Amino acid sequence: MKLDPNHKPKLPEELEHSRPLDVHKWSDYKHVNVFIDLIWDEFFSSSYPVSPKASNRPKSKPKKQLKVLLLDLYLAWLSDPTLLVGIGLSKSDYKAKSRYNELHISFELVNIVHLAVGVGLIDYHYGTEGSGKVTRFWPTAYLIDKFIEADLGIEDIYRHPDMEVICLGRNNFEIEDDSSKKHKYVEYEDKDAPEAIHQWRIDLKAYNKLLEESFIDIVTIEKPVVKQRYKDKILKRYSYKLVEISPLNSFVKRIFYREDWALGGRFHGGWWQMVGSDWRKHIFINDKPTDEQDFSGLHVTLLYGLEGLQPPKYPYVLNLKSNFTQEEQKAIIKGLVLTAINAKDRTSAFQAFRQDQEEGTAEKRLKNVQLTKFLDAFCANNQPIAHYLCNDMGVKLMAMDGRITAKVINHFTKKGVPVLSVHDSYILDIEYQKELHEVMSEAITAELDFASTKFKARIEPTYRAMGWIKAWEQVEGTSPELVKMYADTPNSIRCDGYLERKALWRGERI
Repeated sequence: MKLDPNHKPKLPEELEHSRPLDVHKWSDYKHVNVFIDLIWDEFFSSSYPVSPKASNRPKSKPKKQLKVLLLDLYLAWLSDPTLLVGIGLSKSDYKAKSRYNELHISFELVNIVHLAVGVGLIDYHYGTEGSGKVTRFWPTAYLIDKFIEADLGIEDIYRHPDMEVICLGRNNFEIEDDSSKKHKYVEYEDKDAPEAIHQWRIDLKAYNKLLEESFIDIVTIEKPVVKQRYKDKILKRYSYKLVEISPLNSFVKRIFYREDWALGGRFHGGWWQMVGSDWRKHIFINDKPTDEQDFSGLHVTLLYGLEGLQPPKYPYVLNLKSNFTQEEQKAIIKGLVLTAINAKDRTSAFQAFRQDQEEGTAEKRLKNVQLTKFLDAFCANNQPIAHYLCNDMGVKLMAMDGRITAKVINHFTKKGVPVLSVHDSYILDIEYQKELHEVMSEAITAELDFASTKFKARIEPTYRAMGWIKAWEQVEGTSPELVKMYADTPNSIRCDGYLERKALWRGERI
């Protein structure tokens, strides 16, 4: 059956409430397989008669592809009954023979989808590549009844254990969702990769296992879904995406960039990278409060380190005459410098800086001549590293911070302590803040090969722990700064939805 482009039962705002199909969901539990067999036998077996010739079999058996489809639709419905799942319907969306497709999902999945629509298991809203939106799907009331009858649970479903964790990317990667990019990874053979790749894979699988066994959640949300604003680079406007706060959305990969093992190597994935800092400050790990330690301006720190120098304490503070306050000016210069580190020339740096600013702001309206003034002032005050700016240095620095993050992750994984990275910041149980700072300083020292002195990493906590604030209040008394600290301190009150998820997590491990 062909999908009807005019079949549009969903409103535009409902279509925004969607996420891409995750083809890595799997389960080998007996009752799950019984459920899949029942659906297959009732609706699909007649369309796939058994062939006596093995060579005629699809690369991935159709029943396996149905299983992937149904499990992901079930999880989407379970997390939020209004959540839709986007599925590409063109052949270019599928690449079966790939190390990144361990279940060998092929274009046969599209045939399965069409059959499922035809027999009334799923409904859809047709999408087109021109609109930048793939077709959205969701389970019908009939399939939902089947889900309930089967008594499935989130604990029955997991990521396939053979999923590749070391990836070679075609281009640069960003924290924002890049699911629209087709075949963003490059095939490779281990023999052509660095010798350390086997250890990288072992370390990262151990880390993912620790994440899977840990309870990582946001204490203030009733439903485990966050609506996150982001800039859609295809449609060239801000939009929203749904981020599932779930153990099944906590998988981390290490990605190298530009088809080069010497570039990138950062850690990507995990829902905490897909939500804003306002949400991250409410993260608890194993029901304990966390702090996000931000190693502010790590790339500037590394550039000074490459010159054998300790960085200045306030590299972005410049006393320039402008219409901005000192704090606004500092934020502009910091953003401009970090953009310039990644840019190949000043023109592209200025353009990228403006693209990142909010519509209608004074920062968005800054002209090249004004940005030149800011960047020249920074270079004059930071002459030892000026030659690195607008010289495409970012991907090399990302390789350095990737190796530093690997040391931090491996250190805490061996202790059984989950640490969540957002590239140059780390979310960790507040008990380990001091240890994180020490490990980070040692990792930077080792990366820069400082022979005679220990390198000092600059760190800025995103907020102060409440115990620290109260202790400081007893010594210093009330002040405007203290009032602001109270206002910025995250809410640690556990809502009912969080408590229910915590109880379920504990029940799974009893």
